Amino acid sequence: MSSARLWNIVSDNYGTYRDEQTQAAERHGFRLAVQALASVILSLFVDGLSDDNISVLVTALSILIGFAFAAMFPIALESVGGLPKPLYAEDRDDIRVIRQLAMYFRFNVAYFIPLALTCVATLLIQMLDLTVPNFISGLQPRLSPLTADVWYYVSHLRSLASKALLSLSIMLLQESCYTFYRMCFNALSLLRIKEEYISSRSE
Repeated sequence: MSSARLWNIVSDNYGTYRDEQTQAAERHGFRLAVQALASVILSLFVDGLSDDNISVLVTALSILIGFAFAAMFPIALESVGGLPKPLYAEDRDDIRVIRQLAMYFRFNVAYFIPLALTCVATLLIQMLDLTVPNFISGLQPRLSPLTADVWYYVSHLRSLASKALLSLSIMLLQESCYTFYRMCFNALSLLRIKEEYISSRSE
């Protein structure tokens, strides 16, 4: 996937976060900064995730991914299907909003699925138990003090990378949960407007 396409997916998703009344775009800088700070702080106080913790998180994310993928088609294809024909200007406005919310939902799903899959990948990487091959570790007693210092810094770099990966996983998990919440919010708004539209045309 090209960087331009990836940027479009992210941009389209964030463009769906608008105030329901004013349609003003929401700002995300502060929320993302808080999420990033919380991720770093949590990673400092957590030694690491156990395999059981990771399994539970991966299972939960997989369920959400399956739900998002399954819900995308009926919402996208049947957003205005079966609705009474619009007669008044207000009816046409409702149809426009319904189609817009269906499009917003597609944008949310297009962003959520790769985001959640990336989170799953970072979690699975943490289950790997990386070790130094025996033929290399066997050479360590023969290493010069200078090379021993290199090994020392490499071990600290590995610890730092582990913390960074944990922090990234927490950040991605928070963003996945928030995106799923907003995705459901758009879907529920769409269903509410459809019900109101059908109810008003049935009176």
